[in-house]
Amino acid sequence: MAYKLISNDKNARAGLLSINNIEVQTPTFMPVATRGAIKSTPHQYLDKTSILLANAYHLHLRPGAQLINDLGGLHKFMNWDKLILTDSGGFQAWSLPTKLLNDGIEFKNVYDGSFFKMTPEESINTQNLLGSDIAMIFDYLIDYDRSDDDQMKAIEITSQWAEKAKSVHKNNKQDLFGIVQGGLNLDLRETSAKSMIELDFDGYAIGGLAIGETSTERKKVVEHLNSILPTDKPRYVMGLGDTVGLIDLIDSGVDMFDCVWPARLARHGKLITRNSYINIKNQKFTEIRFDWNVDEILEILNTPLIDLMWEAQIVHRKFNQYKVQLASLYSVKTGGCEEDCSYCSQSIYSASQIKSHPQFEVEAVLKRTYPHLYSDSL
Repeated sequence: MAYKLISNDKNARAGLLSINNIEVQTPTFMPVATRGAIKSTPHQYLDKTSILLANAYHLHLRPGAQLINDLGGLHKFMNWDKLILTDSGGFQAWSLPTKLLNDGIEFKNVYDGSFFKMTPEESINTQNLLGSDIAMIFDYLIDYDRSDDDQMKAIEITSQWAEKAKSVHKNNKQDLFGIVQGGLNLDLRETSAKSMIELDFDGYAIGGLAIGETSTERKKVVEHLNSILPTDKPRYVMGLGDTVGLIDLIDSGVDMFDCVWPARLARHGKLITRNSYINIKNQKFTEIRFDWNVDEILEILNTPLIDLMWEAQIVHRKFNQYKVQLASLYSVKTGGCEEDCSYCSQSIYSASQIKSHPQFEVEAVLKRTYPHLYSDSL
């Protein structure tokens, strides 16, 4: 792995991460393909995505890391030729019913109810077999508001497991990230960070966040750690995916994020819009309107194109699920375009009976498309 700083604005930074001859611009967000796929999301919708996250805990149980390895590895199993990061199972040790053992965690199998033990060595061996590009150490995560004594215990366990992970990691095509714990106590966070730095990992994750703390508490922890963690290696906040939270921590110098939240919202018909989201199943988003006035149309014309295109494709797929939309970007904005734009897959460059014409002035198209809205005085 190589990380190159391209530019920075105070703490915020843009960089280039190179792993296995694949380059990724940072900051970057990693959608979560827990079991090797993002539900309801074909890969053609991920053409701008550089890294996916898969979960070693779930893949260890089903279909099994050895089977995936026998089939050619996780990239082939997922049909994904870009980067993959595998989570170690540490989060599931916190979120599922588990029991801490001397050498690992006892889990209850979510599929058949049986019990099994995951050790730091087993987690790394699983990720080695999967063949992801980035593996995570098996860490011990606890609630952020537990006592300092409990936090210190979690730090010590995570440090011990990190040493074991480092010693058994054998895949030279796979980078290994350490994980910093410590709750909201900055001194404890610093202790944990220094123990990870001593082991010289390829990158450093900040764990134990996005589990109930306030954004102010989170930012304070991140900014403190970013003053300690190496500047020549990527920094990763685990489990954060809301728009405001991402922007807030990009401002603090974080390079990588992951979360199930965006894809989960989408599966349930919710569309993220800036700092919130709308439910596109609501009645007002399911009806086609024919009573637009000039002011409303001009408001659409002044909407950022990328926002408008996203909303347009949602409406299109609502009413034309199995048909190709033969329309151009200009058509989406005005409803009356006849352009032939070779760069646009929705224009009449695709087969159409419409004769191509040069671009029109906006007002001329509005008048032709909505003549009933214009009088001779306009």
